[in-house]
Amino acid sequence: MEQLPTKDEGVEPLNEQPSIEMLFRDRLQLGGVMDVIEKTLQSQEPLLPEISNYMIGLGGKRIRPAFTLLVSRIFGDGALSEELSLICAGIELIHTATLLHDDIIDRAEQRRHGKSAYKLYGLAPSLLAGNFLFVRAFGLCSRLHPFIVQQTERSCLMLTEGELLDEMNTDFSLETALEIARKKTAPLFALGALAGAFIPTRDKPLALEMWEFGESVGIAFQIVDDILDIIGTEATLGKKIGTDIRERKPSIINVLWKNCGTPLFERLMGNGGRIECEISQQDLQAATKEILSLGIVEEAKEYAEKLIKMAKEKVLSLQRNTNFNKDNCSDLFLLLDYAISRVT
Repeated sequence: MEQLPTKDEGVEPLNEQPSIEMLFRDRLQLGGVMDVIEKTLQSQEPLLPEISNYMIGLGGKRIRPAFTLLVSRIFGDGALSEELSLICAGIELIHTATLLHDDIIDRAEQRRHGKSAYKLYGLAPSLLAGNFLFVRAFGLCSRLHPFIVQQTERSCLMLTEGELLDEMNTDFSLETALEIARKKTAPLFALGALAGAFIPTRDKPLALEMWEFGESVGIAFQIVDDILDIIGTEATLGKKIGTDIRERKPSIINVLWKNCGTPLFERLMGNGGRIECEISQQDLQAATKEILSLGIVEEAKEYAEKLIKMAKEKVLSLQRNTNFNKDNCSDLFLLLDYAISRVT
């Protein structure tokens, strides 16, 4: 990755971003997906759906189901079929389950401008609600083609491996940061792209190529999240910022910072290893200021932009498919550009 020129000033403040529903004026029929989710969250133990509905009610961009539906519109007629509604609902439930478990692991008190379920309900109920969401998601996905079931298993295995890599790894290398993103964030984008292509076409080779496309998109989205952890605000993101620095995570930002070889990085981050002392608010501010002054945010954004460009080229290379609808690529590409716009 080529080093960009440094800038004297920080990144411009973030603007309020439109919701996915506003972006596409509900052309995606996300309401139908949410109806499936609502009907799925039933249990004889009322606390499980209560916690689940609380998490879903906190909002979120619904990017993963939107992404899946946009891919399907390239290869199909654009209708929200039963299969599409099931996989979209399943992916959103899996994503919500991972958020519940993430907040437990991180002992996070905030989630999307509200209290985390962990903070509100406690560890055990939140953990079990996450398990409940996984079970309900698997129930939905089990009604789909065996190929989709197999790929759902693959995706969830990668998510688990990625979470462990993120928690346990002390190797601050670009390769490690990208591998964590590929396994922790990208799998649900990859699954959505694969399912969005396979359901209307039943073309496995095409679907597997779209998995690769989804991986690139997912890694780019993770890089954007890493950037927002530096330039975002608690008011905008609904959660604390600077978490990757405080927890000394091998994020793309921290890896690029390490590569600059500054004394501040070595003091705070242990030159790439985990050290026990907490990072103070003053040190966090100093770290953020240094990262901004070194042009690291711009470099990371450039890398994300390259991934999105490669992803778009990947999709356009698949026009050999007889069902390919190039006109519908514009909405998919709008979603990809939306991700990058969050850090401009």
